[in-house]
Parts: sequence; C-alpha cells; structure tokens
Amino acid sequence: MKTGLANALNSIPTTGPDQYRIAVVSFATGVQTIVDPTIVTAANLASIQAAINADAFTGGYTNTPLALQTVGLIYQNAGELGDLSLINLSTDGNPRRWHWNLESQTLAARDSLVAAGWDGLSVEAIGTNLNIDFLLSLVAPQPATLVTDPTMLPNPAVAGFVLTVAGFEDYANPAPSAYSAPACLDSDSQDARRPLSPPRRSS
Repeated sequence: MKTGLANALNSIPTTGPDQYRIAVVSFATGVQTIVDPTIVTAANLASIQAAINADAFTGGYTNTPLALQTVGLIYQNAGELGDLSLINLSTDGNPRRWHWNLESQTLAARDSLVAAGWDGLSVEAIGTNLNIDFLLSLVAPQPATLVTDPTMLPNPAVAGFVLTVAGFEDYANPAPSAYSAPACLDSDSQDARRPLSPPRRSS
C-alpha cells in the first residue's frame, strides 16, 4: 500500500508552470506526519518516497477526525492553499476510538476543511469492514460517486468519490489518477500504510 503511493508520485510533473505540493499523514489512535507539505521536485522526489516507504505500522483505533484535523493544521502552518487542494483518505476501518463512534467528529472535521478552502475530499475504502454510506456522506463535493474501477474516477474537485478496494495488495500498482492529491494514511491495520491526503498543486 505505501509502496503503491510512493510509486504513484512518479506521475507528478516536476517541471512546467504548475507546482505540486504534497503531505502525508498516517493515523491509528494517534496521527503521525510522514511528509510535511512539500513541493515535489526532481531533486526531492526520492527522499519523499523513502519517507513514505519507511512508515511503520503503529496499530490502534481509527481516529479519522484527528487525521483530517492534522492535515488541515499542517497546511495552515505552511501558508496559503494552492489553486487546487485535495485530500485523499485511505482507510480500512470506521471512525472509532475505544468504544466511541467518531462519525460526527469526522463530518465536523470535513466541514472545517471545506470552510478553510479545501476543494475536495475522496476516500479509498479498503476491504469490507466499512460503512460505505457514511463514507459517501463524508466526501466532498457532493453529490458523491461510488467507484469500483480506479480508471473511472470523477474529477475530485467536482464530485467527491469513494473508491472501493478489495485489499491492500490492490495498491501495489495504483492508477496514477487515483493519487493525484495530498494523503492521510490509516495505519491501524498491519498493512494499512498508504497516506490519506493527496498531492496538491500550488500557485
């Protein structure tokens, strides 16, 4: 999974008029920032990929709201958002900490990101232990789109999407279009090490 994300970064242009800034966080009960907001260049691409591949499994619950809040905070601290700002959340679990359901807190975190200027939030839903209806209500913009084919993703700035993925092995060779924005990584499962917020283009 983390290898898939790292490899997908090879598709990000490092020359031309647009610049792409990415960040990666991984989360379980807590949150770790794997890559701070960084403009991808030919010189730093390998080090960004190495940081993603070095992410370690931590175990725990699925603290989705804290992950989204962390993404918002690290970009806030990094300065203004770019022309297009997208978050991609990858998870195999429902928002929960101990016996507390965190769905309402996750929606509130999403609302705060939208209010701060984020253009889109999409989700990769891994496995079968997920509330797909909740994830469809979480993504932005609405109305949401449920996708099973990663080559048929909608424009994430126009329609939030939930991409269902059978298992972590399906991230070995991800479609580049699926990972074209900043990323948060749900590491509560032993193989869940792919970041949850996609690359971003900055002006």
